[in-house]
Formats: sequence, structure tokens, C-alpha cells
Amino acid sequence: MTRMLHLSLPPDSPLAHEHPVPDAVVATIAEGMRTGELSASVSPGIAAEIVTGTYFDTLSRRLMTAEAGAPAPFDLAGRLAQKLDVILAGLSCRAPGPGAEPAGRNAG
Repeated sequence: MTRMLHLSLPPDSPLAHEHPVPDAVVATIAEGMRTGELSASVSPGIAAEIVTGTYFDTLSRRLMTAEAGAPAPFDLAGRLAQKLDVILAGLSCRAPGPGAEPAGRNAG
């Protein structure tokens, strides 16, 4: 996947953007792990990089696609909430608990 993403970049694309990970994000994630609200299966720093990277990427996409005087191409807060839901839920399939319907299937 990394190779595919790298090859998809135009040769003149500015790839290096410095977006520091705020200490508050790392601390908030670490606290969530300490209290059991978040899985402690990854380091708080890595999780914070993912959240921060997603934030800056979404913000950049909105700013780059917005035209002067035109309506915003998408709702920033809504898009960030959707992406955070994906991050918090994870992308891997997990076995449902007892009595639960498998993900992606409608009851009936």
C-alpha cells in the first residue's frame, strides 16, 4: 500500500509538510488508554500521529478544493467526525459478541 501511495504522487508534489503532534493529543489518548476507554494495543504517540494526520489532511483537502466565493466543498466538522469514527472503530473485522448480528448484515 505504501508503494502504491508513493507512486500516486506527482513528481513535483510537495510531500514534506511539518505538522507537529500536539502534546495535548498524546496526553488525551494516553489518558483514554489508562482509563480503558481506548485500546492500549498501540502507543499513544502513534495513535496521536494518526489522529493529527487525519485532521491536517482533511483541513488541507477542504482548503485546497474551496474556490473563492463558492460554498465549502464539504462540512469540515462532519467529515472530521466521520473520520474519527472510523479511527475509533478501527478497520479490522472483529468477531461479534454473543447474540450480536455480524457487521454489514441487515437483520430480517
